[in-house]
Amino acid sequence: MQPERYEANNPKAVESRKQKEKQRLEQQQSDLKTLLAMPEFRRYVWRHMNETCGMMKSSASPNGSTQSLNIGMQDVARALWAEIETIDALMLPLMMTEHHEAQK
Repeated sequence: MQPERYEANNPKAVESRKQKEKQRLEQQQSDLKTLLAMPEFRRYVWRHMNETCGMMKSSASPNGSTQSLNIGMQDVARALWAEIETIDALMLPLMMTEHHEAQK
């Protein structure tokens, strides 16, 4: 199957592509919002943002390659943080509180 041909000089094609992109983004946001409603998913994401990606740790390392890797991992966590914050700005404080309470 060949990809749909896109003609940037066709206003209908441009509008159609804009609508498809808008629908795609809305679906992604809806998916994340649904997942964030589940405490289990919030714990999973928080654990990976902190433990796997080292979001709250220093990225510094005497080894430049390790430092670059750490920065990249933290960028993944920051991107997820920004996406969550876009969905619901109060979700991150909730996740922090849940994590803190679980540590007691």
